[in-house]
Amino acid sequence: MTDLFAQHAKLKSQYADVLLLMRVGDFWEAIDGDADILARVCRPAKTTRADHRMAGFPHMQLGHFLTALVGAGFRVATCEPVGDTPLPGKPEVIRHPSEKEGHA
Repeated sequence: MTDLFAQHAKLKSQYADVLLLMRVGDFWEAIDGDADILARVCRPAKTTRADHRMAGFPHMQLGHFLTALVGAGFRVATCEPVGDTPLPGKPEVIRHPSEKEGHA
């Protein structure tokens, strides 16, 4: 998870005004302050991993959550962490090119 949090910190330092959703397996996850916002607006369950607050939802609900967040006035970006190995405890997810289309 360290790589995920490091990538999140780097992206947030470049795009601090954007609510960042990161793809983790079959879920979209928000971290720390973004998790607080996601939980307040959309009410998914919050968790804590490695001292980071997290909130997430299944990938197939992205449209619903984006509609709610943008409707509440937030700018939202999605990204997929880059790494050579899958996250600990998570199977490697192989996506077809068509699944990546339409995400900024």
